[in-house]
Amino acid sequence: MSALKNALSWFPGMSWRLHEKKFLPHKSLLAFNAHAVLETVMGAFSYWATDNWFSLVQTLGIVGGLWLTASSANREAKAREIQNLLTLSEHHQKLWMEFVGREDLEKIFDPAAGTQPPLATIAEKEYLNSVIVHFQTGWWIARSGGITPLEEIRRDARSFFSLPLPRAVWEETKATRNQQFVRFVENALKSRR
Repeated sequence: MSALKNALSWFPGMSWRLHEKKFLPHKSLLAFNAHAVLETVMGAFSYWATDNWFSLVQTLGIVGGLWLTASSANREAKAREIQNLLTLSEHHQKLWMEFVGREDLEKIFDPAAGTQPPLATIAEKEYLNSVIVHFQTGWWIARSGGITPLEEIRRDARSFFSLPLPRAVWEETKATRNQQFVRFVENALKSRR
């Protein structure tokens, strides 16, 4: 026991007492030492800050600038996403307004158009190609984390390309399309839900 007391005696300003066969510092000394440690740390920081104040200010400026840049980039990305959605909606509206105004395109959504070999007219092919490009644009935006979920694009593609005329134009032109988009549409057509 005296060897332990001797080993602990080299801590200056600490008095140790026996408490349940354990040596613990006196409570008042713990508070004193915590205060002393805090004073030592603050003193060391104060000493360092007086010598390195310019580096400290420079570091705080750089960190603040990076934070502002990240915040600005985040706001810009959200604004770009909203702009993409508005542009896509505008194209969507123009595309379907063209459909409503033209009687020669009514056969596109006729499920009975498949009773004979579906022969699309030039006007129908042009319109369907515009719709396919619109689908592909929506797919690209959804893939890059856009507002519209990819599952919604998949459901729309499945219902649209299941119709006879859109399917015929798709089969005729899919070799000229982006292969990832082609796989996306083909997988959507296979997964009937």
